[in-house]
Amino acid sequence: MTSRTAPVTVIVPAYNEAASLGDTIRSLMAQTVRPQEIVVVDDCSTDDTRQVARAHGVKVVWPARNTGSKAGAQNHGLGYVRTPLCVALDADT
Repeated sequence: MTSRTAPVTVIVPAYNEAASLGDTIRSLMAQTVRPQEIVVVDDCSTDDTRQVARAHGVKVVWPARNTGSKAGAQNHGLGYVRTPLCVALDADT
């Protein structure tokens, strides 16, 4: 069975979410219709958030310094969206 994709990017803002991020990414990849791209915005975490995201093969981006809010991280991620649709999802969903 071939998985289908939708023209949507999921932005996942993350700050120190190494413990839960892998489950979230795996859940997104297991959907009946997968997003075309997943962009994890590591908001300058001090844990292994970035490494966990990279290990799952998704795009990982980060600002030069912590944005101070989930909205700030989401806005940073918008610059990497190349699909007509995008959705933001918490890293611990």
